[in-house]
Amino acid sequence: MKKCYPYSTDVSRYAATRLSARKLLFCKSRIVFLIGLFVALFPSAYGDSSEESVSSLEPTMTVAQQAAMLLQMGYPEPIRDLKFSAQLGCESKRDFFDIPEAALVRPLGDVAENKSAPMPVPHAGLPGLGIPVGGFGAGSFMVNQCGTFGPWAFGGLQSNSWETRALPQAAFHVREVVADAGEDAKPTIRTLATQSPLKADEETPVWDSPLPAWNLSKAGEGIYGALYPFGYLTYDTFETDVSIRFFSPIESGQDRRTSLPVVYFDVRLANHTDVTRTLSVMFSMPNAPAHVKGTNADPSVPNGPESIRKGFSSEYLQQGNIHAVALRADCEENTPDAANSEWTIAVLSGNHTDVSYATSWNAEGNGEDVYAPFSNEGRLPDVALDNTASAGALCVTVTLEPGAVETIPFVLAWDFPTVAFAENTSVWMRRYTNFYGAKTTLTNEYIQGSYPFYQGFAIARDALQDHDQALSSVLKWWEPIATEKAYSPLLRCAALNQLA
Repeated sequence: MKKCYPYSTDVSRYAATRLSARKLLFCKSRIVFLIGLFVALFPSAYGDSSEESVSSLEPTMTVAQQAAMLLQMGYPEPIRDLKFSAQLGCESKRDFFDIPEAALVRPLGDVAENKSAPMPVPHAGLPGLGIPVGGFGAGSFMVNQCGTFGPWAFGGLQSNSWETRALPQAAFHVREVVADAGEDAKPTIRTLATQSPLKADEETPVWDSPLPAWNLSKAGEGIYGALYPFGYLTYDTFETDVSIRFFSPIESGQDRRTSLPVVYFDVRLANHTDVTRTLSVMFSMPNAPAHVKGTNADPSVPNGPESIRKGFSSEYLQQGNIHAVALRADCEENTPDAANSEWTIAVLSGNHTDVSYATSWNAEGNGEDVYAPFSNEGRLPDVALDNTASAGALCVTVTLEPGAVETIPFVLAWDFPTVAFAENTSVWMRRYTNFYGAKTTLTNEYIQGSYPFYQGFAIARDALQDHDQALSSVLKWWEPIATEKAYSPLLRCAALNQLA
């Protein structure tokens, strides 16, 4: 029988799927240290502190001593190379999202071996890791240092290890051209992601790279910043200042927001040139499975049962100024982890933006079918490009006068409502489903038929409408930790990124 998690069970079981028992014991001392550290540094947020709980950090430590202690523990410097500091939003002459000084910063796609994680974790040594997105118990993946989506941990028996895979079809793309230039216009077109890093043999990619027909960013053509739950991407390729801030709305005491299967992508475009420019931003996404057998980061972990997801369909949806493409899977043969599941990409359009879409394109191809209209016209054809429903895309086009700045809020939401254990014999409803119709009895048994399924658009719509309040609520707890000058940037980096 399907059940809805009580919240505490949801969080603990979700955590258990991310850490094997062996690795959990390995990390325990450091986790205890950081919990004590939080209590010591921010008593107003975490309650009264005790001397015993913070023995690892004396209150009289100088900023330099704090940094030295963390370096001894194996944490990397927040900024890898000082030459990149001039490119950061807070120090650059370019108008990017500000990347906090405490963020872990890397050149986009220029990934060094074993430099990916701030401390030993279950996937330590895997290069190029990034900020994980997705609410507690909702399923999670990382937006990695190459700008692609992966690794993955979508819960259930199959997720006793992170899955080392990325989606080659999922990316943001930008086309920039001087407005009214006619046939003389020479657009700059980039996919905002790079090739995969290589494994230690320097030949085998860690995960799939973006599709071959796309004009990828080169390693070092931008910056990746991480200070959980925020990630930052800036790009040097364009005359317009282009940057992205992404986050999931993790908030203490806010059960609903914290459980949501959603990630915000705020795309900031700032035209500080002396000519009017037209920019198109495309978000492409495949109708992807929650699990792929044989991709476990830890090869010693059993793969679990086969995951089946088929019966694809897709459609364009609009409600007011919210536009979306939904990608679904509905087939009686689908396994519980994929049953009645849905991805939704959505955007909130402004007064001066044009939205176009493709409800389907071939995720198994080289990407040319969706890239050609975007590259040639700066928009999509508002139809399906094939009949596979294997991928979809949204495109927003805006014309910016000199000095104009536009932030375009995209979201990715997913509705994979069930998670299974014990060879798929124990099937549970995820926590967020309680906020979208799922009902339970007094003994916490799921009431069959109460959840309407395919709620991806509703989740995306609500998230976009809640964008400003969600951002404000996250910043309220995050900023005092991220910006407090009394503590070393290295210490702030460790405290926040360890949450990830």
